[in-house]
Amino acid sequence: MLKRPDKAEIESIRLIDNKGNFTPPFVSTLKDIFNKFDTVRNNLIDWKEFRGLLEIIGKSIKDEIEFRVQILGKHNSMDSGLTFAGFMDWWK
Repeated sequence: MLKRPDKAEIESIRLIDNKGNFTPPFVSTLKDIFNKFDTVRNNLIDWKEFRGLLEIIGKSIKDEIEFRVQILGKHNSMDSGLTFAGFMDWWK
């Protein structure tokens, strides 16, 4: 089991650099999250996969139609799902 020692000093890690871009460690973390939810391994996150992610982070979208309008319609995507570039844009 991995955990920080009980009396360890709190450490802040930057997620965004001075130019407003994600830092390389955060991009790597987002890629890991993307890959975890891309269960079909087609480099896209479809409605069912995205819904699973939202459940874990405590968010929701009404249905697949709203997913297509609010997510696919606003972020880099293909007809069948959200690309990694779109996924990063959604996080911003």
